[in-house]
Amino acid sequence: MGTLVSRKRFGWIAAAVVAVIGLAWGVHAWRSTAPPAPGDTGVQTSGKRIFWIDSYHEGNPWNDGIGRGINQALQGSGVVLQAFHMDTARNAGDAYANDIALKTKAAVDAFKPDVLIATDDAAQKYVVVPF
Repeated sequence: MGTLVSRKRFGWIAAAVVAVIGLAWGVHAWRSTAPPAPGDTGVQTSGKRIFWIDSYHEGNPWNDGIGRGINQALQGSGVVLQAFHMDTARNAGDAYANDIALKTKAAVDAFKPDVLIATDDAAQKYVVVPF
């Protein structure tokens, strides 16, 4: 039983680490894809929009760290960031998850982001995969 719990915990931590590394790489790649215009020193990101779907609630220590990392990576870029916290850790069950997924999708559609970040299992399972 202890091995199963530790495997689940390791899987969750590994997925979060992969998500943060993927995010850092994605932001770097996104910022460096277009060549600068003559006289420009870098890619213009001002006004671009990023929507972050967080599977958990604000106040979850691990995901708050991810949020700080996203904000730090975007600092000074002029990018507009909007976060949506699904709160699936404190509200278990498919009924809640399906309902909040529809609300999440509506928020994404209304925001019209250039980039979508989705962290953790619930965001992937209930929002990214079906929509």
